Amino acid sequence: MRRLILVITALAVVMGAAVLVYYRLATTAPENAARVQSSTPEGTADAIGEADRTLVAYEPGPAIWDEANAKVRRLSPGAFPELPAGIRVELVKRQCTVPQTFLSTQPHNVIHGEFYRKGQKDWAVLCSTGQVSSILVFWGGSEKNMFVFPATPDKNYLQGRGEGKIGYSCEISAVGKDYILEHHKRYGGPTPPPIAHDGINVAFIEKASSVLYREKGEWLSLTGAD
Repeated sequence: MRRLILVITALAVVMGAAVLVYYRLATTAPENAARVQSSTPEGTADAIGEADRTLVAYEPGPAIWDEANAKVRRLSPGAFPELPAGIRVELVKRQCTVPQTFLSTQPHNVIHGEFYRKGQKDWAVLCSTGQVSSILVFWGGSEKNMFVFPATPDKNYLQGRGEGKIGYSCEISAVGKDYILEHHKRYGGPTPPPIAHDGINVAFIEKASSVLYREKGEWLSLTGAD
């Protein structure tokens, strides 16, 4: 009787491992997973190793990206007390929130610089409304004089971070003459005009960026990081 119990226990362990292999294969990459047949614990271990290898090629479905997009940390204008009061009011009217990247826990994507001409303090805000974002530039810090760039879905700036994590990756920053000329020298691209004020660097963090530069009433897209 004792031998029978041991045999039944061993069989249950092997079957349990086999079920685990099938489940892992079926829930990771069913269209690519090979059928694995094993009747021994050693063979089952090999099959589990094969299942682990399929995880590398696994691509999350659209629902995963939608869920990640909904979970992006978006701050209210009130989280940026340095903003002029009139601009904060305008952002609230527009139902703006400010999306935050996965790299920093400090509030960001609200910047100031001399984006129009030297000596004038302007503000730029990455405004997300309904999970779609645009950069708003407030000339001279006035909510009554602004420029709005075309909007882009926040989802376009999601990227996998490894270990099944997905993060938001758009970050804006103010850059000056040295940055613009150095990056053009290093990477090429459009020839910059004479640099007389700041530009707005728009980055897909850990990927690349471009610099928005105002020149003679138009916005130029200059070389950023590569």
